[in-house]
Amino acid sequence: MVSPYFAESEKDSESDRNSFYALVTQLPKPIMRFLVDQTTVQTILSIGDRYQLRADEVIVLSRIIRDAAIGQLFIKDMPVLLAQRLQISQTVTDQIINEVVQQLFPPILEDLKNIQHARFADRLLQERKSAPPRTSIGMNQHNIIDLRA
Repeated sequence: MVSPYFAESEKDSESDRNSFYALVTQLPKPIMRFLVDQTTVQTILSIGDRYQLRADEVIVLSRIIRDAAIGQLFIKDMPVLLAQRLQISQTVTDQIINEVVQQLFPPILEDLKNIQHARFADRLLQERKSAPPRTSIGMNQHNIIDLRA
């Protein structure tokens, strides 16, 4: 099934399914709706069609989306995991994940950020420490002024 709620659930052990069901009941309502919403399913299918993914590959994509949405996968690991699971180039994977982020995540963005921060605070802190420092006027390496600085 393509719905993130059910994606690859037949491969999960009974214990894993029970853990997932328990976790879902504690998720914010927007995330719960996202997992079963028909718009989510249609968008995932549309992305799969654009990249000529087979039905089983679309289900893998859906599972990766689910795992990120519920905090079982660090969102920045999505491209690497998708490339590994589907055996596709990193360029195509980056394009797919970019579409996922732009088309699927906006309605759940705040809840998704909160979940990711709660589950992966150490990784986020590590990334901030390893990020190159910004210049005093907010210029990045591409000479684009970042007005948020």
